[in-house]
Amino acid sequence: MELTMTKSKLSNYAPLQPPCGEARVLTKADFTAIMDLREVVFAALPNRQFLYPEDDDESFIRDHLGLEGMSVGIFDGGQLIGFTNVTLPDGNRLGEPWLGIPGRRVQRHHALLMNGIVRPGFEGNGLHKYLIAERLRIAEADNRPLARVLASPYNYRSWGNFIWHGFIVKGFIRPYEPKFGTLLRYVMDVDARQKLVGNRETSVLVDSRDIEKQEAYFEQGMLGFNRVMDGPTASIELMHPIEPPIEY
Repeated sequence: MELTMTKSKLSNYAPLQPPCGEARVLTKADFTAIMDLREVVFAALPNRQFLYPEDDDESFIRDHLGLEGMSVGIFDGGQLIGFTNVTLPDGNRLGEPWLGIPGRRVQRHHALLMNGIVRPGFEGNGLHKYLIAERLRIAEADNRPLARVLASPYNYRSWGNFIWHGFIVKGFIRPYEPKFGTLLRYVMDVDARQKLVGNRETSVLVDSRDIEKQEAYFEQGMLGFNRVMDGPTASIELMHPIEPPIEY
């Protein structure tokens, strides 16, 4: 995997002030703190599939503290309470099918938003939304109009926050990870070149746990525009877009 980050374009990037704590770009010196936080978050997950398994490798974390991407952390009293990273491809190949983009279409203008995690006890402070916003700021600073993320349909808090930031659900992908087996992910995009709008007359609500029904609507060209809460469960609002998404 050959990735390089255009350091000159990102040299002026600095994280904005988070809702609590202090934020900065992470370096190799933060590796141990990142891995320790991941273990804490892993242990508290209600569903192990919520966290991207690709991010579970030490090499991935190290790569995103160097030239292959960028990582941002939030600290409270010296303790790492949240972090995120973004992959910044260079060229036309990345070669990993789980990204949801065929290798030939992973290009210089893509930003791939990877994991964003918050230490248990600090949820509810807006940190997850903050970490999404910072990844989008990094993409903008590096002149990357298309940002993509994969999110578990069962983790409605996560994909709901991405929709809040303007992401649209385009369908499913089923990556395979030897440690976990077959996973299920929404493929979600936000494109600075185009604000997709749904046709309200075609709107349908589907329980986000009903994968088969959603797949049928995605095959009809419908996209996910909203999350609608109903007590402890969430529905996704699907609509036909007024205009088709721009494709590279």
